Amino acid sequence: MARRVSVFSLNIAANPHETGAYRGIFARAARIIVQARGVDYARITNPTQNERYRHILQGQILIWTEIDLEGPWIDLDKGQQIDPDLKKTISIPPNARPNFRAFDFVFNEKTHQLYFETRNDLDQTVGATVVHRIFAGLLSATVLGSDFPTVEVTLVPEKDAVEKILALPRLDTLFIRVVRPNPDGASPQAVKRINDKLDALHAQKLETRIQKAPEAARITLDAEYREQAEVGATNGVVKGEGRYADGTKAELSTRDQPKKIVVEMEKGDNFFARLLSTISGLG
Repeated sequence: MARRVSVFSLNIAANPHETGAYRGIFARAARIIVQARGVDYARITNPTQNERYRHILQGQILIWTEIDLEGPWIDLDKGQQIDPDLKKTISIPPNARPNFRAFDFVFNEKTHQLYFETRNDLDQTVGATVVHRIFAGLLSATVLGSDFPTVEVTLVPEKDAVEKILALPRLDTLFIRVVRPNPDGASPQAVKRINDKLDALHAQKLETRIQKAPEAARITLDAEYREQAEVGATNGVVKGEGRYADGTKAELSTRDQPKKIVVEMEKGDNFFARLLSTISGLG
């Protein structure tokens, strides 16, 4: 029976980067372990190049649970701490971890977009924000080191995410963070203008907070700030705050609106093959 799998995507911008740089970045990241959430930790496999579509890299996100073997254990039958002698009989190999689950991902080198499944063949699930946290950790400057370009990871929002934020009732605060986008990304003219501004400022990112004037009904963006918001939606973050008629705060962020792609998959289907039949232009 076919299952409906929600697929989300990350925009991964490395600056500066040469042809093939992303493969080196992922190869380095595949040697690292990061905290995913709580006691769950994660790593990725070093993605392999698709034989037919050479711009496609395919890999897996591996997640497991870390156990403190030195901490106290409970005897569920007795409802108390386990007998020390019994605890000594517990033997777990040092390279073994419980609660393992794996999720496929596909990276398109042309668009710098990484697509990942949130439900696997075993019906195990992972949240889009957790995957974003994993890749943001793996590709951080602290982890990659000075030999690699700066990498920014953004959870791709819905196309109208910025419009929904700007439509918040009585919009009184707007925050825009734009990190340096790939020069060959979408909206090349807008990206060039943002990069030119960052170059002029000798900056890696641009953060803007706009506060409504007391006498104004709401914030109204001009063309320049709207463009910053549109680029920041996929290369950073945009957040808005407003008020409903009853005075209740209205808040919305591009991170709250990840773009979801629903893919129909049979058990054992190849993830990339199903994506290829769903996403126009991926191949």
